[in-house]
Amino acid sequence: FEICIWNVGSTVDTQEIAERLSSGDARIKLGGTALNCGVGSAGNSVFLMSKGDVVLFMGCDDKLRPQYISKTLPLVRDPAVGMVSSWVETFGIKAGKPARPPKIGRKEHRDRFYHGNYLFGGWMLRREVFFEVGGFAQGFGYICDLECLVRIVNKYEIRVVEEELYLYRVRIGSIS
Repeated sequence: FEICIWNVGSTVDTQEIAERLSSGDARIKLGGTALNCGVGSAGNSVFLMSKGDVVLFMGCDDKLRPQYISKTLPLVRDPAVGMVSSWVETFGIKAGKPARPPKIGRKEHRDRFYHGNYLFGGWMLRREVFFEVGGFAQGFGYICDLECLVRIVNKYEIRVVEEELYLYRVRIGSIS
């Protein structure tokens, strides 16, 4: 596995921490710009920097439970599946458990995206799926991930592990 970190002009000591961690581990790759280039551009850059067949895309301040990868990776290997995620538990200023998406099929997922959104925890997807649908489109601001997910759900199934394996940080100043 590899860890790809894309610094988007962070004002905290992200770069120094990442450089310290990567100095002793060749699996950690660093990239970024001095200015915040936006979610879409940063996300596309991370996918280009990574070399794996399967990519887990997550927020910089979120966390995973230890079993996240072992429970999502087998599901994403199915060629009919475009993305795998899990239920989400929030932490930070407003901790709690959001409404859980029910077990539904591809058509139902697609319908939900057109009639309202609900959060998934992290994205595990095959690299080929991301590039096949065109990656993150520019010009959508912070909802470029949702727009990309709509393109994925129009071609593939989405599977959700029904356990809170992804920990989503809620904080003041977050864009979402």
